[in-house]
Amino acid sequence: MLKLNRNQLKIGIIISYVTLFASIVCGFFITPKVLNYVGSEYYGLLTFSSSITSWLTIISAALSASYIRFASIKEKEEGTDRRVTSLYKKAFALMSIILLTVFLVVIRFLSISGFTLQQYSETESNILYLLIIISGIQVCVTILLSVYNLYCNYKREFVFLRSVALVTSLLNFGLNLLLAFLTKSIIAVAISSLILTVLSNVAIAIYAVKIKGMKTDRNISFAENKTLVRSILIFSSFVVINAVINEINGQMDKQILGVLVNGDAVTRYQLAYSFTGYIATMSVSVSSVFVPEMNRLVVNNKKQEIDELFLKVSKIQTIIILFVVFGFICVGKQFVRIWVGKAISNCDEIYYYSCVLLLINVIPNTMNLYIEVQRAMNKHKFRTFCFLGIAILNLIISVTLVKIFPTSRAIWGVIIGTGVSVLLGTIICMSIYNLKIIKLPIGKYYLAFLKILSFALASFSIQYLLSKFLLQNHIQSNLVMLLINGVFFVITYSAFILIFERKTIRALIKR
Repeated sequence: MLKLNRNQLKIGIIISYVTLFASIVCGFFITPKVLNYVGSEYYGLLTFSSSITSWLTIISAALSASYIRFASIKEKEEGTDRRVTSLYKKAFALMSIILLTVFLVVIRFLSISGFTLQQYSETESNILYLLIIISGIQVCVTILLSVYNLYCNYKREFVFLRSVALVTSLLNFGLNLLLAFLTKSIIAVAISSLILTVLSNVAIAIYAVKIKGMKTDRNISFAENKTLVRSILIFSSFVVINAVINEINGQMDKQILGVLVNGDAVTRYQLAYSFTGYIATMSVSVSSVFVPEMNRLVVNNKKQEIDELFLKVSKIQTIIILFVVFGFICVGKQFVRIWVGKAISNCDEIYYYSCVLLLINVIPNTMNLYIEVQRAMNKHKFRTFCFLGIAILNLIISVTLVKIFPTSRAIWGVIIGTGVSVLLGTIICMSIYNLKIIKLPIGKYYLAFLKILSFALASFSIQYLLSKFLLQNHIQSNLVMLLINGVFFVITYSAFILIFERKTIRALIKR
């Protein structure tokens, strides 16, 4: 059974990487096509509506985060997870019904009262309302059926879950492109996503019940399980705070732009931020492999090994992320011009937004293993409340600057807010806390970071001089410049790393 679980995990991880790669490739090729067919303004409305309804997931996300913990405890104590699974199933069902009812009533009230955002036309407002309704139904369906997904994850059915995610992702991209081409309607694109969400969740529910034998008690009562329910709520309440922070940091910028500017600004920001999202996923894919080992070291109080693992993982992340970030800075302008094409006017702005967002998030993405160290030591509450305060500050700064800046510069307002929050939160507060309280070797981390950063800057400088030389010789083709700049940067950066960080590369390949 242990060998089977390990094989499930390995294959599941491989499928996850394939899904990530497929999402990146499909996003690069299909997104500009969809933009051309439906228009950047309406594409932005879809992104805006999704960011609004994502707030509905906060409580369910908190409950989801606690399911495996309590299912494991009760299975050990009672020999079955049936009681916990039944409570969660009932809780998710009630939550989805209440959220959907309140959500539709609020939307209907706003629609009847004639509430509209000044920067949108009547047609755009009507489409936005409809998109919000579709997205809200999609979220509520996901909440209703999420217990089956959690159950399969608890039973380590990684291959099945990741395969469903991969197929759903590919079908979603394909249907989006097809429907955008045939209908030129963003509503059709949203409906196709809703249908795929329903089908994928139903497939998981059938698998959980028919194949894995998931069983629940229909007549289970919250009142009869007060102690268990209270424990779940106490644990989940702390997770809610983290969910709010993630929501503010991940979605609030798009909501601010959607409310105060327009759909086109949301589209531009989303396109620019997508590169940062991919970098974050790459970072987690590296650190997540070491999480069990880090927890084991913390439990056994292996201080020296904790420090060594933290530095090793951080260095690996730094090498990979600085390679991608500065590689994008070298070739990104030509890439964005080819990628977006005529779908977005003045697309060079997207390149500059992307570069700044990528640079802002370099340090958070190269030292994120400290989060697992704090959790393993049960010293993560300070981070939660610290980041909550900084997230609120980020919100205040972003709204203020967006209102002050002209419309053409509004996106810089939310980017500055994000930059300030990262500076105060991760670079200053967490560095001091990790150094003084957690006792991590933060000084050595920054020395290693600066060393690899010098390699990236040197490689970029050499490539920049080459780029100037090529332009002076009238080589201005975007594709030619992209290939020459990219190849030259890869060769230069790789040479630096292979010469000065050979041991780290060996450890990366081995891992």
